[in-house]
Amino acid sequence: MEAEIEARLSATIKKLQQFNSDPIDFWEQFRVQHHELWKRNDWKKIFPKARFRVLVKVKIIREGTIR
Repeated sequence: MEAEIEARLSATIKKLQQFNSDPIDFWEQFRVQHHELWKRNDWKKIFPKARFRVLVKVKIIREGTIR
C-alpha cells in the first residue's frame, strides 16, 4: 500500500513539475528549510528541476467501512 501511494505521489509531482505548477506550495518548505538559497523569483526555475523524495507510512487503526 505504501509503495503504491509513493508511486502515485511521485508521478503527480513530476506532472506538476512539467507544467511548472506548485499548487501544494512546496516553495514554502523550500523557503523555510533553505532560507539562505531562497529567492522568490527563482522558484519557477528551481521547481521543475527539483528532486523530491516521497516517503509514506500507513497505519491502519481499524478496518471496516466508511459511512
